[in-house]
Amino acid sequence: MLTGKVSIITGALSGIGAALAQLLAREDSTVVLAARRTKQLESVARAIRQEGGTALALTADVTNRDDAETVVERTVREFGRIDVLVNNAGRGHFASVEDTTDAILGNMFAVNVYSLWYTTRPILRHMKLQGNGHIINVASIAGKIGFQFNNAYVAVKYACVGFTHALRATS
Repeated sequence: MLTGKVSIITGALSGIGAALAQLLAREDSTVVLAARRTKQLESVARAIRQEGGTALALTADVTNRDDAETVVERTVREFGRIDVLVNNAGRGHFASVEDTTDAILGNMFAVNVYSLWYTTRPILRHMKLQGNGHIINVASIAGKIGFQFNNAYVAVKYACVGFTHALRATS
């Protein structure tokens, strides 16, 4: 099903993102890896290439609209299409409301919510022109259930789930 497809994965340095990139590459999808740390990102891309896969590592901070749009445009320029977007970039925070600073809250929304918008908006144009495509937003059970001392994380994951439902309803 993935042979010849082009997939972008944000937050592809480690964990779910890196494992998913390797899995998609094994299924013959070209993978575009986006994350902030060049050295670690190149390591993931190199491992995929050593297994015979095709990987392009793009250093980008998807909380920055210009970086996110550059990932999309560079992918289309290099490979001619985008079939799958996996919005995986994210971060957690374990603290009470009163111990969560405005800076932390702002960063939580930038990484877990704004990045969804910054990658999805430009990709939708390409997917609509192609007539197909898939957008996968990585959330958490915290997007459905509140947990003590996870208020900021729960809030951003609820936003991710809501964004995903609304996007699905309009597509």
